[in-house]
Amino acid sequence: MLLLIGASVSAGGLGAGLLSLGPVLRLILAEGGSLAQLCEQWNGKHDWPKVPEALMALLPQSAYGGVVVLMVGLALLTVVGAGANYLHQMVSMGLCARTVARIRLDIFQHCLHLPLGAVTQQGPTEFTSRVLRDTGELRSGFESLTSKTVAQITKGVAAFLAALLFDWRLVLVALVAGPLLGVVLRKTGKSIRRDGRAHV
Repeated sequence: MLLLIGASVSAGGLGAGLLSLGPVLRLILAEGGSLAQLCEQWNGKHDWPKVPEALMALLPQSAYGGVVVLMVGLALLTVVGAGANYLHQMVSMGLCARTVARIRLDIFQHCLHLPLGAVTQQGPTEFTSRVLRDTGELRSGFESLTSKTVAQITKGVAAFLAALLFDWRLVLVALVAGPLLGVVLRKTGKSIRRDGRAHV
């Protein structure tokens, strides 16, 4: 549970950071007025999520103050996201280490109870390799599944939701054009590599 909470909070920080890039740029380029005015424009264009009126009353009225508030918020999000990412990595790696240690102990106990003839026939180094090397590879696989895979999936979902909030029409165009572009680039790359090997 802690693993999923840490990954979700870290991904949420990424999504919030991506969403804040638009207002920061608009304030720096002096296109949107103040941060409070940007929030009013957002509430006028979107039904959800709404920025509360009490929060808008606390926002600075100058563009410089809005940039400072957003940068401080981004810094806090970075700290919280980094802490959540550390929690996720710590829990997942600890879980993998305990699981592999239990498997390694089971394999070692199984080897201790093998007939002596089987041990002398295959050699003790074979069993040592099974206990150490194979369980090490198993640990790497567990860490990839519970650590990297979960983190990348949650971050991908957060970035996708942030893109939908920016403009869902651009997301639909990218979802249609992206795979087609990927197929074209893949075929072009294969053709270039094939021609390059033919000329070598």
